[in-house]
Amino acid sequence: MKRIENHNHARFLTFSCFQNMPLLGNPLIRDLFAERLENARDRLGFRLHAWVAMPNHVHMIVRPGDPDQTVTTITQAIKQSVSRRV
Repeated sequence: MKRIENHNHARFLTFSCFQNMPLLGNPLIRDLFAERLENARDRLGFRLHAWVAMPNHVHMIVRPGDPDQTVTTITQAIKQSVSRRV
């Protein structure tokens, strides 16, 4: 399936924790995720409409801030930052 990127549209994203582990059920990891999400938003300039962290996955509605920015760039920035710290 081909992904169509359009910076003028909001995107619904879902991604899971490593091996579907309930890592975000841990308050320290969940707080870290929230902090890194805010940092990524400030650094990359994407618009964050809504998000929810479940124990083993995350849902977000985002709108890329730059025409060259992709949802892959956004999710990588968040996930790598959190996984390195955890």
